[in-house]
Amino acid sequence: MAAGRSGAGLDPARLALSVIAPGAPPLQLVRGGTPTGYAEADAAAVFAQPEFTVHLDLGLGDGAATLWTTDLSHEYVSINADYRT
Repeated sequence: MAAGRSGAGLDPARLALSVIAPGAPPLQLVRGGTPTGYAEADAAAVFAQPEFTVHLDLGLGDGAATLWTTDLSHEYVSINADYRT
C-alpha cells in the first residue's frame, strides 16, 4: 500500500512481493503484479514469526533500499484498525 501511495511511477505488471522467515526460502506472494498460488497457511506461518523480511521488487532497475519497522502485533493492528482517516 505504501509503495502504491508513494507517488512513484509504478507498473503493477512488474511488481513482485515475497516474505521470508529467518532460515527459510522466500515465499512469493505476488509475481508480475498478480497473486501467486501460495498457500495462505504458509504465509500465516511467516507472519507469525517474531521477525521476517518483506521484499518488494518494483521491477524498475538495480536500486535498493532497506526500511526497518516494528510492532505489527495484533494489538497494534487492532488499535490502527479502530479509526478512519
